[in-house]
Amino acid sequence: MTQPGKHRGISNLSVTQMPMKPKASARVNGLTKAQQRKLTKREVIEKQRTHNLAKGLRNSTPKHIAVVALSEGVTPEQVWKQIVANCPTASLPATSSHASVYAAQGQAFIPIFVSLPEKDVDLMDRLDSLMHSNIFLFVTLLDGPSAAGISLLNACAAMRLNQPQIALAISPATIASDLILDSMSLILNTTEMGIPPDTGVDAGFTSATTQRVLSHQQLRTIKTHYHPDVYLIAPFEARKHSESLIRRLGSMVISDDGGRPGWLRSRPTLPILATELEDIDATLGVLRFSVTGWLCGQLPLTADQNAYVQSVGVCAITGIEVINSYNPSLALEKEDLYPSTFTPLQTRTDQGETLLARRHVGAPEDAGFSLIPTLHEGRRSERMECDDQPHPQAGADAGGDGLPDDDEDDYEYIQMENEYEAKLRYQSDEPWEYPDELDIHPTAELRSLLQGWRGLRSARSSPWKILADDVPAGYETLYHIHQPVQVFTYAKNELLLAGRTAPGNLLRVHLEFSMQSMHLGAIFAEVEGAGQYLPRLTEETLREYYEQLFTHLSQETLGSRLRGLIGLYRFENRDSIAHCTVSLADLPSTFGIPDAPPIRPGDPTPLTHEHPFIIYAGFRRIYTAPLPSQLLAPGRSKMVRYYHTTEQSITMSFVCPLYLEQDALPHALFFYTPSLTSTSTVLGEYRFCGSGKITTFDTTFITLQRIVLAGTPFHINRRYATVRHMFFSPEDVKYFAPLDLYTENGGTGRILQPMGLKGYFKAHFDTQITHGTAIKLAVYRQAFPPMLSLRLDGGDGLFFPAACYAFATRIANTQEQLAALATETE
Repeated sequence: MTQPGKHRGISNLSVTQMPMKPKASARVNGLTKAQQRKLTKREVIEKQRTHNLAKGLRNSTPKHIAVVALSEGVTPEQVWKQIVANCPTASLPATSSHASVYAAQGQAFIPIFVSLPEKDVDLMDRLDSLMHSNIFLFVTLLDGPSAAGISLLNACAAMRLNQPQIALAISPATIASDLILDSMSLILNTTEMGIPPDTGVDAGFTSATTQRVLSHQQLRTIKTHYHPDVYLIAPFEARKHSESLIRRLGSMVISDDGGRPGWLRSRPTLPILATELEDIDATLGVLRFSVTGWLCGQLPLTADQNAYVQSVGVCAITGIEVINSYNPSLALEKEDLYPSTFTPLQTRTDQGETLLARRHVGAPEDAGFSLIPTLHEGRRSERMECDDQPHPQAGADAGGDGLPDDDEDDYEYIQMENEYEAKLRYQSDEPWEYPDELDIHPTAELRSLLQGWRGLRSARSSPWKILADDVPAGYETLYHIHQPVQVFTYAKNELLLAGRTAPGNLLRVHLEFSMQSMHLGAIFAEVEGAGQYLPRLTEETLREYYEQLFTHLSQETLGSRLRGLIGLYRFENRDSIAHCTVSLADLPSTFGIPDAPPIRPGDPTPLTHEHPFIIYAGFRRIYTAPLPSQLLAPGRSKMVRYYHTTEQSITMSFVCPLYLEQDALPHALFFYTPSLTSTSTVLGEYRFCGSGKITTFDTTFITLQRIVLAGTPFHINRRYATVRHMFFSPEDVKYFAPLDLYTENGGTGRILQPMGLKGYFKAHFDTQITHGTAIKLAVYRQAFPPMLSLRLDGGDGLFFPAACYAFATRIANTQEQLAALATETE
């Protein structure tokens, strides 16, 4: 037994002389242990008080409840009024307020009434409101949602809107005078007039004679349309369930992210409750206005960043005003819900990002920032040497049998009409069955038409060198991020250091919108030739357009349709190339359907790769013609010329503004129109056709466009064969001789020598060749998505008719060029 003062490892020290361990400081939520050890007691108390204040401020923020109609004839406004009228603890909002704020159970609610979408493109307007909501309150009939309601639910699931959901199923027999079409006052008046309950008129949406109890199987059938965690009330009775429903809404714990998708979770957002017009400067082309609302999200909002205002576009924040100590649930007077006194908090400085940097024109403003180099700088640093890559012209010169010089004897010109007709006779009547095989008339020179196309031994693994001549005009203006994680960390820390607002504060944000920030010159160049569809932007027309734009935003806010201000990170106004993995369905024609009858004249034809789509990517709307392709390897794909009726997985590349958070890139919805004309409108013929997710923003992604030349074996001697119908002149045979041949069963071969003057050639293969084998030769070049990409908001939306004309003209010109190749040329 050890004696006192002789403890193990503490010799010559008494127990009373042992150094006492310092008392640990109080725990502060949100701080690490290392940070807590460096704080004094007073700092700990102040930090904890600030943390509790921010948490209480965030919890006391009014909850946005989206009352969504999923069945025809259901009016969400009347359903909400019935719920509030049958809840004695709820108080009606003041009529002078900018938005309807209901107080009940110590919590404030702001209802958002989302009606049933009439057309497919209306889904974008509905999702603009739903993405800012905290709780979804679906209202439907007992029979289940209608087709439009199911489309809205599928769109919410595709965009990953996973907010808490409550579903109310109402029986048609319990709704007064045709599915809640009358107001509350009219229903009460009819009840006071002595109308008996069995007539169908019921003030509380319930009738003892008609209400029926649902079985468990029926309840499971209704829940199949919703999220698995939905809270279902079926059948719903206003008198019986209103108070418990309000109590459940008030007790719901809304996390910091609010169940919102990852691409919207961290960034600051401000659901707009009020708008105010400040100034319209038609000379400078500037619209100045302010919006009011409670700040949501996980990051602060600063005056030096840009913001995206739905229905308007990208705006510059010029100033922020705030009310720090405000709790709407504790307001005693209704007129105190919206105080008019704001404290100026922050104004814009010289460090703010401008709106003129959508694309790189000349020297970028941040050319010294090494993390965001231009495309050409990145290309020069990442080019690979392709010594083993065969090239048609280089191979022909190295082989000794190059093209004949001009001083050599010309070959005798021989018409190959019979040979060309024989080739067309065995080919399929449908050009889209083998889209890479082109019909080229014998009089056309393949070596001239396919100048710049290259051969590859393997489309997946052979190196590909980007030539400067292949890059289209304007492609160098796009931006590419070489270090996305570091760039996002830099942009996020910039908001954390410069931000002085916390989520839960009531803010008034002053904004500035300019049409000049949309790079009108670049858009005019893309739609050249569509002069009759281009708008005339004068001071008078610009002022009138700005007034209409602000009036539309005000009407959307006053009509209980939620529109939001979404904070943008630095560089998110720059254009880059987005690559999205998409699943498409319900496209026209029967192309791609197994055992489908052939497409006859007059039937719907497949959409070409130049067909435009409306893309709802995150909170942005893009109108462009994406480049479809099938993924071959990481960073490489092969272009698809025609869309199948159903595409399970296809990569679509298009010009789109950047999203910096690579771990939470947005999902996207796609809309198309079967008949593209210059008069096609957004609210007209566009239909929902699929959804997907943006996987990356990369301008170095390689999309290869392939052309296949096909021939048939004529004389066969084991592995040697004479091939015809692929070329029609010996010059073309010599030009393409260095490229490899291949067969459909996986065999490869090479051209040995031309034979005769009709384009026949002798070839050797590594497998046995039969008469039914098709001999093919493939050449490639890199394809790029079109630079014409409109943002369907208050800026580029004016150019929508001109863009429709440009895309329709482009498709018609391509069809004319393909038809000209198959006809005789002089």
